[in-house]
Amino acid sequence: MRNPARAGWRRDPDHLAAWTVPSSRHANERASMHRTRLQGITGQAQADAGRPHEAADAHVLAALPVKADTCRAWDMAPDAWALTVRMPGDSGGRGSLLWPHAARQAPRRIVLAPETVLPVPAHLDDASAARLALDWTRVWNALARRAALRADEAVLIHDAHTLPGRLAIHLAIQLGASPMAMARTADDFPALFAAGAVEVMRYTDPWPQLLREHGGVDVVLDPGDGARLDPSLTCASAHARLVLLGQTVAPDLHLDLPRLLAKGVSIIAASWSPQREAHLLAQAAVQFKTYLQAGRMPA
Repeated sequence: MRNPARAGWRRDPDHLAAWTVPSSRHANERASMHRTRLQGITGQAQADAGRPHEAADAHVLAALPVKADTCRAWDMAPDAWALTVRMPGDSGGRGSLLWPHAARQAPRRIVLAPETVLPVPAHLDDASAARLALDWTRVWNALARRAALRADEAVLIHDAHTLPGRLAIHLAIQLGASPMAMARTADDFPALFAAGAVEVMRYTDPWPQLLREHGGVDVVLDPGDGARLDPSLTCASAHARLVLLGQTVAPDLHLDLPRLLAKGVSIIAASWSPQREAHLLAQAAVQFKTYLQAGRMPA
């Protein structure tokens, strides 16, 4: 996916943003998200392209195409559009939402379910906020639903410095688990400890041996291509669950099957499709709002 910031974002009376869609078998296509308004957030919300006609209308601040369905990998069309909107009303807060839409051209008219709109923490920029609904749903589906992470379990979170990684730390804490975070450099340590990580290590450290000496982990979350699953077996406890969040596989992926079988470890492919499993958006949003209202998510 091209970075919209480098692909010619523009603001004018008729368009919010524009970027280039990757080449298809037939031709290059340009997708443009027209300026969009949310006609009220309560009840049945609708968004229409065109000029504003109500002062309380919400404005789209960022729009990113999402390609997340491996069943449609042959198609260059996005599976969904991740949006950041300025909410109507006096608060003027931002919302993050994901609208499943399999089409090459950005939709001119959007029908939204208000219960799927996530309130955006103030510290996130608009681009990150657009991915909040997507990343939170992916992480929630992986840890809470597929891996069934339980209280008093230890979970190893790879690439914890990313937005999905930080969300995984917060979710693990809400589920009563102990998050162990892997970071790129020591510069990431303060933010990850502040997020609630119990232990933080770098990939240059002998982390598999250190975690094994500290009792091992019950769940491993790998948001990448699975390249870290094999070294994670070293610190995985008996009957641990290795959760693969990504949808691509490392070309040189190696997995020690005898050791995996000896430990009784399970591998869970926890990829989530906004096209095939859109119903999970509302369930994940309910949990996010519950934690946020209780003051248990970062504001």
